[in-house]
Amino acid sequence: MINARVTTLRTPTDGEVQPGPNPVAFGTSVARGDVTSANGSRQPYCAPNPNGILILDASGRYAQVIAARGRPKFSTPNRSEAKAEEFKAAALGLVANFGTWSVNEADKTLTGHYEGALFPNIEGTDVKSTVSLTGDELKLIQPSPVLGGRSESVYRRAK
Repeated sequence: MINARVTTLRTPTDGEVQPGPNPVAFGTSVARGDVTSANGSRQPYCAPNPNGILILDASGRYAQVIAARGRPKFSTPNRSEAKAEEFKAAALGLVANFGTWSVNEADKTLTGHYEGALFPNIEGTDVKSTVSLTGDELKLIQPSPVLGGRSESVYRRAK
């Protein structure tokens, strides 16, 4: 589960999210982050109990980092000396990307453009999510995420 923290949020009317004069920050924990595959099986996107942050700022920039809790530590304090298996385990438990975002109010979508990502194959691409904001929850649904199938992420505003 991922909880989220929001500093300020410009919401002209309930249910709308868009760039504006105040920064938006959803994060610290994600309420939910699941992927449903084409065959209908459901699994956590990053880990069963991830920790993360999604920041959507007023200028249309975003950053997202989600990490699995309890990832194994490296056997050395110097990351350049870590074993390949340690890097693999660390990377598989981490989602990190940044770029730009915009909202289409008419079709209730948020489009993110990946400028940089831990998974380099998505850099330079766009992802379109159905977006809804209800009370303290921001829900993003991607019909075909990187892992295939459909993903649903819910972020909660911290009080």
